[in-house]
Amino acid sequence: MDATSSSPTGTQSGNVITWNLAGASGDTQITYSLSTTADTSEGVTFSGVIEAGDQTFGVGGTVGMDIEGANAAVAPLITTNNVVLDGELNAGEYDGAYVFTFDRANAVAPGVLIGGDSYPPSESNMTVHIFHDERYIFVGCDMLDPSVNFEASASDAWRNDSVELYMDGDDSQQSGAKDDNEFGFQATVMGNGAIWGGSGAPAATDAVDLANGGRAVDIDGRFWNAGARAKDDGTGYIVEYKVDKELILDPLDISEIGFDIGLNDVSVGDTDRTGKWAWWHFDNATGGRVDAWNDESGWGRLTLLPTSEIPGVSDWGLY
Repeated sequence: MDATSSSPTGTQSGNVITWNLAGASGDTQITYSLSTTADTSEGVTFSGVIEAGDQTFGVGGTVGMDIEGANAAVAPLITTNNVVLDGELNAGEYDGAYVFTFDRANAVAPGVLIGGDSYPPSESNMTVHIFHDERYIFVGCDMLDPSVNFEASASDAWRNDSVELYMDGDDSQQSGAKDDNEFGFQATVMGNGAIWGGSGAPAATDAVDLANGGRAVDIDGRFWNAGARAKDDGTGYIVEYKVDKELILDPLDISEIGFDIGLNDVSVGDTDRTGKWAWWHFDNATGGRVDAWNDESGWGRLTLLPTSEIPGVSDWGLY
């Protein structure tokens, strides 16, 4: 017997819903779908009682977790988008993608700051667009930054204004050197496309018209391709990644992998990194921050969805 057949509507008083399963016997199960538009980064707490004859049973717990809260992101399956890796998020390229924005925080993910930085989160943040198709994972990163410095002559120029993409394709969550793991890698692209680096990376390539913002387009690499471009109005830059699932997933049908995004930033007048911050980079064991470029156990999570539907909070655990 289910709730709809025995009590189609129930009764509600304030935040309390009461169901009367008249005549229920044996194994009786009620399934709820819980939805909320509130901030659920700490989960949704529910409680209640079941009265059966002269007995009362308490029920409750914290379920679900807003996928923008904690350390989980998703990639819906979309096969109709045509992404051009030119450092521009043009109309139609990321339709239906999962989108989230994060900024820097002191020690609370998402948005973990490692080292100093002079800009408040409202002035410097990143919006990420994620989806996958039959072959590739696409990640478009739109960086708002009041100060960009792509000075190529600076030592380790990639430290100035670049995006670091992390994927643990076999979900090993190992803490050792990821380069020893074929399926765990870091891909770094400077925000004007001039500097590339990482495991199985494309070779460093001159961007087109670099002096005027420039871009790099579809540079082939072993695991990933990318495109990047500084914005013409000077408000930041965009980096796009296309990661080959056939080369970084093990097994190929794995549905959850390690995933993170790191940012290297520079302040006005500086030529080297003044701050590094990340979407996750958080140590669950100690509750502290980690500079996780070489530590997959400190990365967040990415679920590769089998459909284009992005789940709501109810789809994560209340069944």
